[in-house]
Amino acid sequence: AIEEVWSKYPKMTQTQVRSALAAFLFKGDDVFKKISELSGGERARIALLNLMLGGYNLLLLDEPTNHLDAFSREELENNLLDYDGTMLIVSHDRYFINKLSSRILELGENGFTEYLGNYDYYIEKKAARQPAEIKAGTAKKSEKVNDYKLKKEQASQQRKLKTQLTRTENDIAALEKEIEEIQEKLNTEEIQTDYEKLIEFTDLLNSKNDELLDKYSLWDELQGMVEE
Repeated sequence: AIEEVWSKYPKMTQTQVRSALAAFLFKGDDVFKKISELSGGERARIALLNLMLGGYNLLLLDEPTNHLDAFSREELENNLLDYDGTMLIVSHDRYFINKLSSRILELGENGFTEYLGNYDYYIEKKAARQPAEIKAGTAKKSEKVNDYKLKKEQASQQRKLKTQLTRTENDIAALEKEIEEIQEKLNTEEIQTDYEKLIEFTDLLNSKNDELLDKYSLWDELQGMVEE
């Protein structure tokens, strides 16, 4: 680990390099491990450390929390919070995004929509906008049907949506827990030293991440359709 960082930043002293490694959870004998001996999560941390030391004013991060356990993810968040430049992050980890982001870009059919806030702000504004659009679209229909029947149908639809929303939230929580368990297994020596198991668990992780993204999309859609 220390050789990998030092080779890229030879002007740093050993103390400076070791301090930087410690900030990314490399301590004791781990400091002197060769890059080939590191797990996938450890290599990801080294790559991020090299980026942070590079003095770049822009970081492009694609799923940076993959292969990281909960403690490593928290340390990564703390280090990125100290970063003064701009970060463009693509991630399925909504808690990670919520903690770090100050601007959300949503890609839709008509291009990008900008939200100047974190993920919670984005969800709040999106939810506030979508019910208004739904109500406007149903206004014309209400002129052609009995008011009582329409309200009854709307109430029934809302109950179904809320039930589906609760079920989706439970599915998301279960998937997030399952993904965390898979990531922890990926970081074990047993998996890292068994190529077939490594491929199997990596494919499983990718599949679960895709499934989680679908659930997030469904949750966003339902959240916008459910009336407070």
